[in-house]
Amino acid sequence: MALFDLITGFFRKIPAPAAPKLHRQLIMDHTGHSVEQFDPADVVSLAEAERRFKELTGLGFIAAERVGAGQSKRIGEFKPSAEETLFIRPLVGG
Repeated sequence: MALFDLITGFFRKIPAPAAPKLHRQLIMDHTGHSVEQFDPADVVSLAEAERRFKELTGLGFIAAERVGAGQSKRIGEFKPSAEETLFIRPLVGG
């Protein structure tokens, strides 16, 4: 076995470090949508996501946690464990 094969084989066996599992907040408005991500294990990132939740719901956005493909459940409080939260602006008639 060539030295190159030995070295590259060794490094293939070393697992790559796991990337942090980022949660998403999707904000739907008249411009389309924007996506904000946060790391629930990071205190600063988590605090910013909670601040954003309170700000958007305070402006009248409806918050919903995605619970399955094409399914969501309305939530009234920030839920750090929600992997994806949708913020939807209610339609205004007139």
